Amino acid sequence: MNENLTLEQANEMLEVKVKKLQESELNFDEFVKNYEEICELLNFCYKKITVYGDRIKQANDKIAWISEEGSSNE
Repeated sequence: MNENLTLEQANEMLEVKVKKLQESELNFDEFVKNYEEICELLNFCYKKITVYGDRIKQANDKIAWISEEGSSNE
């Protein structure tokens, strides 16, 4: 898997592979290969989303003091 892919690129690739799986009559070898590639893409997307979620949480933690100060002034 190319680690330089963006989440959007990986998602587009995933959509194409799923559509191919749904619409075409693949032989068993092609089906398994396509399925393996889908699993790799799903794993890649999950890892990217997890990293983004962690970054968002860290950013929120940096500003948590704002809501804490506001509630202590009431």
